[in-house]
Amino acid sequence: MLHVEDSSVTYEERSAPEADARIEGPERAWVEAFGLDASRTELEVSGDTAVAERLLDFLAAIAVRAAAVA
Repeated sequence: MLHVEDSSVTYEERSAPEADARIEGPERAWVEAFGLDASRTELEVSGDTAVAERLLDFLAAIAVRAAAVA
């Protein structure tokens, strides 16, 4: 579970029935989502899709910055 609050993200490995949104997919789908093409076609989003999209956009921006530094 990712918890977003005040521009910070924390991760916990547990189920989250109370989640506002769910994003699921195989490992390769996550790699593609944060790769150069930022393809999200293999990810399945349920719940509040706007929240999910904002989170993916935020994480993708971090991934791009991290790749530029590396």
